[in-house]
Amino acid sequence: MRNYFVIDSSQQPGYHKRLERNGISFRSLFLGSAEESLQDIAPLLVEIPSEPMQIRSFVGSEIARIASRRPCISLLESKLDIDTLAYYLRQFHTIDLPEGRRMILRWYDTRILPVWWAVLDEPQKKAFSREVVNWKYYDRFGDQLALLLPTCDDSMASCQISLSASQYQGLLEAAEPDVLISHLRNILRDELRRIPPRWLYPFVRDHLKMARNCGLENFDDQVQYLIIAIYTSGGFVGSPIVKNRLELHDSLHEVPFNEWAENLPSSVWSTGKPLWEVQGEDRCGVVAQ
Repeated sequence: MRNYFVIDSSQQPGYHKRLERNGISFRSLFLGSAEESLQDIAPLLVEIPSEPMQIRSFVGSEIARIASRRPCISLLESKLDIDTLAYYLRQFHTIDLPEGRRMILRWYDTRILPVWWAVLDEPQKKAFSREVVNWKYYDRFGDQLALLLPTCDDSMASCQISLSASQYQGLLEAAEPDVLISHLRNILRDELRRIPPRWLYPFVRDHLKMARNCGLENFDDQVQYLIIAIYTSGGFVGSPIVKNRLELHDSLHEVPFNEWAENLPSSVWSTGKPLWEVQGEDRCGVVAQ
């Protein structure tokens, strides 16, 4: 059995140079695709050597260091050599979508990997994982989790995965909190740095659900809703002004949400502390109410 790790080096740009300097064998999973030249941000399949122990120890420390900071590391066990496994994994660089479309699939981003796995049916899971015996990954919080792999017939042929409309929609919806967090970091860069990911992600996920329940489907409206939520730790929903607005579906209001939000009185903004100022013991109370 051979041991590998996959790293999404878009989250560690130029990581292949570090591997080269240390004499560690790797293969780019962009090889043979239109993105082949983008070596600095390519997903890399890296072999974990059994010896010498100095290199094995270095690889182990690298995995621990990166996984604690970025959701970009998967650990794989396979019977295949590095070239054969890399060739196999490259088949899933793109996937087929409804209406003849295709999409690059960034499964090596471990925020996407569990979502991708969840939308697949059993035959698709077998096609995606059939050459892997064990598959673990480090999630957005740095915790190690495992995919429950199906039993595969060795004679089963690999295939291009095609998603149904409902599968594709599920993939998009599950990615929305991360897309919003990425956007919010550009607006509230310093503030969000002070909020641990373990609190920020569920907070955004739950308040996004609340926003959508009120009819806020527009991306900019959702961003504005979340900014107010973050600045008040969700306390703004208790304001009578806000309650009156949110009790009706957004489509029933004459004044657009963004315009309404720009004119909120200070009493709304003072309904709670900013999320980054809330003490740890209080944070469990600032998710969706």
